[in-house]
Amino acid sequence: MHAARSPAAAPLGGCARRRAPRSRPQAPTALANTFGQLFRVTTFGESHGGGVGCVVDGVPPRLRLAASDLQAELDRRRPGQSRITTPRSEEDTCEILSGAWRYRAWRCGAACALPSHTPKACPRTA
Repeated sequence: MHAARSPAAAPLGGCARRRAPRSRPQAPTALANTFGQLFRVTTFGESHGGGVGCVVDGVPPRLRLAASDLQAELDRRRPGQSRITTPRSEEDTCEILSGAWRYRAWRCGAACALPSHTPKACPRTA
């Protein structure tokens, strides 16, 4: 009687090769909307819907956190400020929903929202 050979011991040209496992079709993955290491920022919302916002985890307690500080940065990126940008006039207003009390960060994640003043219907179809 011959000793049975294991597939790993078969010669390269032998017939006892192991088949490569079939790859299954992968389900499509959603795009990530969380970024960062030290501060973890998760975005939400739609610009053509009710608005956009974010939750920032990792903000140290008692750090100064005021909507006016964020608003200054939003005003810098507002469209319609020069001839090379879009002529749309959109005023983004920042609201801090949670995570701040008396202009200081609290012990939880800070949530900010920018509500859309004129929600538009989405031109894309499902």
